[in-house]
Amino acid sequence: MAQPSEYDVHTNRPLTNIASKFLMDEGQFAADQAFPVVSVTNQTDNIIQYDPDEWFRDEARLRAPGKESQGGGYPLSETHYQCHQWAWHKDIADEIRLMEDAPLDSDRDATEWITQTLRIRRERLFALNFMAAGVWGTALQGVAGVPGALQFRQWNDYFNSTPIQDVRAAARAMWLLTGFQPNTMVMNKCVWDFLRHHPQIIARFVDTSAIPQLTEAQVASVFGLERIAISRSVYNGGPEGGTAVMAPCWPLHALLVYRPSGPSITKPSAGYIFQWPAGNKGAGIVIKKYRLANDADADRIRGSIYEDYNVVEASLGSIMFNAVAAC
Repeated sequence: MAQPSEYDVHTNRPLTNIASKFLMDEGQFAADQAFPVVSVTNQTDNIIQYDPDEWFRDEARLRAPGKESQGGGYPLSETHYQCHQWAWHKDIADEIRLMEDAPLDSDRDATEWITQTLRIRRERLFALNFMAAGVWGTALQGVAGVPGALQFRQWNDYFNSTPIQDVRAAARAMWLLTGFQPNTMVMNKCVWDFLRHHPQIIARFVDTSAIPQLTEAQVASVFGLERIAISRSVYNGGPEGGTAVMAPCWPLHALLVYRPSGPSITKPSAGYIFQWPAGNKGAGIVIKKYRLANDADADRIRGSIYEDYNVVEASLGSIMFNAVAAC
């Protein structure tokens, strides 16, 4: 064996120009695309609600000359929001920071890790609270067989399912309840992958050979929607240090909502995202770094967010459960 060997002349150390880090892009998260964001000055407050039923009555009456007109009124009610704080931190000892080699950067890595942890929490919280039974004015159930009342055939069945008719039926149901039609549909990547490759959708485009992958805007136009938002985020539901149990942050449902382009006092919205404090300009996640007390010789990187996702008008939402059978 030739001397010296490669192990005598070189000591392995971390590469400085690459690393393997599982950091999801911000665009993979969709919870904050379903509702408009409202930056609020108070952590908790009330929202005025008008009774929609009283705004659709046909009650105008003829008025005879010299007689008083007939009239009526409409009731007001209130709903409530409260921006709870979600937070997560990582402590960095001075010794760790002094000894770390490039490309490691404890402050940067902690900031990215905390940010992703909080984004996953937001995404999961939206799914648990709003892609659930008993939340929205209209609910339809996807089934594998022949659909009955308030059911539709799951969209992974490319031979028998009719997603265009299904979405339009859900839109009509909302319109009959409220006078508004949905303009936004949100779903996870599994549902989206089946939907954008569905023969019924592809057939709406003349030159299908030039469209290997339909975009969200193209599919939204087929349904008469302004936007489709896709949650492409995943999370690990397994224990820390144990076997990873990976799953999409959102279930296999599709949610149709009407939402204005921004906060409005003249237009209703299915829901709002309230963010506090207002001085944060709706930035959402805030990262702070501070020195730990008690002679710890360490810094703490903490991320936090004050938010409340709030259903304001349940009648402006229509959920389609189990839009596909499996991911």
